[in-house]
Amino acid sequence: MLDFVREASISQLELFRFNDMTDHDIEVSPGDIWEDLQTFNAEYFDSRLKVEQNCEKKFFKLSLADETPLEVKIKFLALNEDSDSCAPRYRVRFIKKRGDL
Repeated sequence: MLDFVREASISQLELFRFNDMTDHDIEVSPGDIWEDLQTFNAEYFDSRLKVEQNCEKKFFKLSLADETPLEVKIKFLALNEDSDSCAPRYRVRFIKKRGDL
């Protein structure tokens, strides 16, 4: 699942500022996020959410086509920090494409 992680340079992280409402720094892999989304969909939404992977463009997409359409893209960026840290860190960014959160 590390295929979904984009390499981000410091200049890219400076250009696209951290937004505390949509960006989160995490220490788990995108595969764990994928499994949690599947579990959340099954337990709370009765599998009404459509959870997709786009390997070519490196993102996940959540969509709901009920009475209020919702579409959210989830992107992962590798944080290039000290190589001394044992666990890699990622920035996950939620991008609302359609609907209300």
